[in-house]
Amino acid sequence: MTMETTSTNITAKLPSFSGERQDYQRWHFQVGAYATLGRFGEAMGTTPEADLPSSDAKVLDLTTDEGKRKEKARERNRRAVATLSIALAQDPVALSFVYTTYVPTNTSLIRQHFTPYKAEVKKYKSQKNA
Repeated sequence: MTMETTSTNITAKLPSFSGERQDYQRWHFQVGAYATLGRFGEAMGTTPEADLPSSDAKVLDLTTDEGKRKEKARERNRRAVATLSIALAQDPVALSFVYTTYVPTNTSLIRQHFTPYKAEVKKYKSQKNA
């Protein structure tokens, strides 16, 4: 599956993670660059965005500046979840980690679980290569 993002006049293909430990650092850097080009890089950090609503079910008033900021943060987070789901498709263990931590009502998934995800991948790769 190919997913592309466009920012200005730049098109980039979504890098997929091979599941191999030696490929992780390069993939992590590339997926971060992809997120920046796709304008959702803020959702790929390790702490929740200040504007991210605590629940996907929370109704936002989109007529206010605050509501608009929160909706943009929510959309960035959704794009980050979708991106990681596609990028990790070749590594069932890593993909299952994203799946099991994704709760539709908890939109801060990426920032809350990206660091534990990295630790989980390292742990899995250590066991796999042992």
